[in-house]
Amino acid sequence: MQVAYVSGPYWAPWWPSRALNIARAARSAWSLWRQGYATICPHTNSALLSLLWPPAERAARWLDGDLAFIDRLQPGDLVLMLRGWQHSPGARAEHQRAHDRPGVTIRYADGQPDYHVPVALVTPHDATVARLLAEAGATAPPADALAALDEAIAETITATGRLDPVVASVVRSTVLAAGTLLRYWRVATVEPAQPVLREVLASPDQTIEERQS
Repeated sequence: MQVAYVSGPYWAPWWPSRALNIARAARSAWSLWRQGYATICPHTNSALLSLLWPPAERAARWLDGDLAFIDRLQPGDLVLMLRGWQHSPGARAEHQRAHDRPGVTIRYADGQPDYHVPVALVTPHDATVARLLAEAGATAPPADALAALDEAIAETITATGRLDPVVASVVRSTVLAAGTLLRYWRVATVEPAQPVLREVLASPDQTIEERQS
């Protein structure tokens, strides 16, 4: 079962406005449940736990907890950004964190197009792996083929939400392995590979950066 996370404004100095924010989030959460998502709604999770402005330490702890939920999202899961999220520091932090979750879809209630976080997020280490693959004779596909593969992976992961949980887990694991290879290929197309494999074997304790300096 795929998971959805509701993000949007919570705090307001006037408590009726705060209650309205909670009600809006709860309504969106209910809609997501009806769509088949297991939904996390932090607004209702901590609704009215503090009638006054919470101490900074407590507010930070609540935000850390919300970000921990987002850190556990898997490819194919959803983050729904409610209207006005841009004006909420907490929602902005959640939005930024969601961009770090490979394969997650960010949906905007204000009508902006959905954003699909790439399944293959490039990391600094990937450039080294890409060079080693090239030295071993692996050739990256053309850019249009990479884009098509990326789209196919995203569609496959989304489709797993309709599968049996055990089958979905197996499919996701297989697809994520392909996504990892796609990530290395993407680096290789952006940054031409350099023949460093022989140097690595000759000086295994020396870093790639030291060899290139």
